[in-house]
Amino acid sequence: MTSTSSQTAFAFAPPAAIGALPQLPDMGVDASWCRCHAVVRQCQSTVSRVTADTDDTVQECRSVLVRAGLLDWQGAAAECFRAELAGIDALLGALEMSSREMLRMSLIQGAR
Repeated sequence: MTSTSSQTAFAFAPPAAIGALPQLPDMGVDASWCRCHAVVRQCQSTVSRVTADTDDTVQECRSVLVRAGLLDWQGAAAECFRAELAGIDALLGALEMSSREMLRMSLIQGAR
């Protein structure tokens, strides 16, 4: 950028190695006292266990839904009942997806 009488000139110099991040000096800080890593591992373990339990529960619920859907029942009430079963199955699918997303996020956080 050039200067005019009322502006100051600024020189721009790109870094020598574009794309390379500068290395921070070692600060000599001992972080062994920090419990963060242990807490993250514990949380990952808990989330993994809850995800497995959720999967088991969803499968049991779906088994019940299938059996309920096999009832030999006709008429408007039967159609309403089957629509409710489909709605419950959709909720179970959302719960399953949410549980797996929580597990994925906990694994990503633990990798940091």
